Amino acid sequence: MASATVAQQEGFRAIGASCAAMAQMLGHRDGEEMSFSELVNLVKRIASNTSLPFAWM
Repeated sequence: MASATVAQQEGFRAIGASCAAMAQMLGHRDGEEMSFSELVNLVKRIASNTSLPFAWM
C-alpha cells in the first residue's frame, strides 16, 4: 500500500479508505460482496505500511 507510506512521509496525521474502493480493488462491486477475511487482509497490509491511524467508510 504505497499510498499509506506516501501519506505518512508527506506529514498526514491519519488516512482513510473507502470500503467500496477496497472492494473494487479485489474485483467486487462494493464492500457488501467482500468477505471479512479479505477486509482483514487489506487492513493488515495498510497497517504494515504505516503507523498512521486509519479508518474505512
